[in-house]
Amino acid sequence: MNGVHLTAADGKLYPASDVDWVYYAPCGCVAGWMRVDSDSVTVEQAWKRFNRDTDPDLTKRDQALGARMELHPRSALPELTRGCPHEPKWGVPERPTLAGHTWLVNGGHGARLRDKAHLFNDETKRSVCNAHDNPWGKFQAFAVDSHLPCANCIVDMAKLSAGVAA
Repeated sequence: MNGVHLTAADGKLYPASDVDWVYYAPCGCVAGWMRVDSDSVTVEQAWKRFNRDTDPDLTKRDQALGARMELHPRSALPELTRGCPHEPKWGVPERPTLAGHTWLVNGGHGARLRDKAHLFNDETKRSVCNAHDNPWGKFQAFAVDSHLPCANCIVDMAKLSAGVAA
């Protein structure tokens, strides 16, 4: 993206290679970031890429909770990413539970702060959103509270709960 300049949240113009999309959780704390690339120049493209183009409802859910994306110079990241002191963490209520299932987050190679927590069936080792398998323990229970839950897992968990209750 040589020669492309973008206006960051501070109102200044920066080369695209020097800015990142910063994800603000509903509480206002920074919960993740990603590099600007040719497929994430606009905020709409950034949301799509950030949520891995999985489900437009995920973006709507995050935005409805108060999450937002902003461009910031990469040099500002150390100051912006100091953790979240809020209760509940990231301004998101405690995630629901389902017997025989565990919330896990990618703890393996390539794990990112922006990864969502997924609800895994303890027996099948498959996420309820059917997007992930965990046969070798790549997804782990540590630090789950610092990750937003997968919206698809929450929806599918509600369907499972309704089926169990019926």
